[in-house]
Amino acid sequence: MACGGCGKKKRLPPLLKQAWNLGRAVAAFVVKPGFVDAKTYAARVAVCNSCPQRGGATGHRCTICGCIIATKAAGVAWDCPEGRWDGPSSGT
Repeated sequence: MACGGCGKKKRLPPLLKQAWNLGRAVAAFVVKPGFVDAKTYAARVAVCNSCPQRGGATGHRCTICGCIIATKAAGVAWDCPEGRWDGPSSGT
């Protein structure tokens, strides 16, 4: 996705931050494994699809944490880093 009219794609966080976020997400999943139901998943993806932080080369990533939206939206342990999904955000 392009940013506000400049035509450039939104950048992902630095690789080191993405690696750190991935490690935190894996740890959260180990502590609280499982996947959300189809209704929750669809609602999360819908929120992400309209979010201004959606970006990356293909537009399928979060530019705040660097996660792949379709994957992150599926996990019970994972939250939106900006608290846009229903429920508390742990930032994973």
